[in-house]
Amino acid sequence: MPIPPTAVCRAWQCVPIDVRDEGVSDCQDPSDCHLRAGVGCCESCAGTESELVAVSDTMLLSDLVCSDNASPCLPCAPTYPPEYAATCDGGRCQLILVP
Repeated sequence: MPIPPTAVCRAWQCVPIDVRDEGVSDCQDPSDCHLRAGVGCCESCAGTESELVAVSDTMLLSDLVCSDNASPCLPCAPTYPPEYAATCDGGRCQLILVP
């Protein structure tokens, strides 16, 4: 499942980015990776299959996609479909189906 694109502000313009090119999914070990519901500033509270991504560095992702004046995120603990997990494959976090 591909990571959906998102946009960031660079040089005062909104530009689309692929967060995989920004280091947020770089890994060396499966324990580096975890699930996240979306690549926006705030994680979705109900992580649907179409929102799931595998990332290694949520702070780096937040630094990329959250502006200084972003609204606070909803206080929730995201739930993820149990048939998905995150692992490290070829130096990048990847979603996998759990048998």
